[in-house]
Amino acid sequence: MASWKQSKIKFGFASTVTSGGTLSLTSSSLQYQILTGSSNHSVVLPDATTLVNGIAFNIINASSGTVTVYLHDGTTVQSTLSGGTAVQVILNTNSVSNGTWSNKAGAAGTSGGLGSVAPGSDVTSVARGVFGGGNNGSVTVATIDYIALNTQANASSFGSLSVTREEMPGTAASSTRGIWAGGYNGGASAVIDYVTIQTTGNATNFGNLTQARFTLAGCSSSVTGVFACGHTSSSVSTIDYVTIATTGNATSFGSSTDARESLGGCASSTRGVFAGGYRSPANTFSTTIDYVTIASPSSATSFGNLSAARYRLVGCSNNMTGFFAGGLNSGNSNQTIIEYVTIQTLANATTFGNLSQARNSLGACASLVHAIFGGGTNGSVQNTIDFVTISTLATASSWGTLSQSRSGLSGLSSQHGGLF
Repeated sequence: MASWKQSKIKFGFASTVTSGGTLSLTSSSLQYQILTGSSNHSVVLPDATTLVNGIAFNIINASSGTVTVYLHDGTTVQSTLSGGTAVQVILNTNSVSNGTWSNKAGAAGTSGGLGSVAPGSDVTSVARGVFGGGNNGSVTVATIDYIALNTQANASSFGSLSVTREEMPGTAASSTRGIWAGGYNGGASAVIDYVTIQTTGNATNFGNLTQARFTLAGCSSSVTGVFACGHTSSSVSTIDYVTIATTGNATSFGSSTDARESLGGCASSTRGVFAGGYRSPANTFSTTIDYVTIASPSSATSFGNLSAARYRLVGCSNNMTGFFAGGLNSGNSNQTIIEYVTIQTLANATTFGNLSQARNSLGACASLVHAIFGGGTNGSVQNTIDFVTISTLATASSWGTLSQSRSGLSGLSSQHGGLF
């Protein structure tokens, strides 16, 4: 009789406090393993003969110590993770207990950032969050700056957008390429430009949106970037998309359930979610959350609602949890609230915590571990970067500062939820 093998890892998150000990995974372990605390720890992969090829575990080191990932024998190192980094390990061959595993993640390795890397590598230590565009309080700027997603520090200069613009261009990213679409530069812009995330430099022209507009939202899988809504002479319901690896003009995707602008967007690898916004010229405010299936162009479907109407908010996510932070309420007061949704579960948003500073027109990016918010305005432009740990309901803490204070910027990363 053939032996039974686990064909599908259980989706979910498990958390372990590091203590200098060992976490031994089995075929019943959850897909996402988060390690917190301040000590070093070891993780031992399951007996590969109990699994089928292609199964993956995501090991997230949210501790300040070092996590070493071993093969099943407990002595062969598969990966070493410094604090604030993560690795996805995928089983290639299961003929022996150690198996053969590949390390994959959103920001390093071969084959465009998603190929196998050498055992012992810290594959995500160079993952980056990138912020582009905005207004410095007097003029529209083309500034692009970046942070390393494993290091709480100030942003560094990256380069410039191909066209100066503000008013929150939509963004999308693969593990290697970051895209900004639309925005405002004296009028609504259709420009799409891109950078190679791991190589500092100026953005290059990618193509054009189907409709010039600003205050739109963006999200993406690893393959497809989706841009929703925005403002032309009034709020629009337009959704269009691009194939991230192929330069060219955007193609029509469908329509939003609610024509609006100044909304937030986020995604898992399969679903894009858009929340909040403002309706012009009706001068009304939206609690709407709607979503699309990224691989299937069509109009959006209702997801749920924010707890209260907000616009000029921002969104970001890992592959499970989407965040919508800051913005202005219907009384035009700056907000600190951070709400979240579970991307695969249709429901209303729930309170997560608060930004360290009330503001609107901010940018955001995320890793598997952190949601990060940069810039914005609360009457004066800000250079604040603050963050939350995705697994822990809390108020945001300081990460560092942008290289230039500005509002109306947009963020993206090489390790966001759409890549996993």
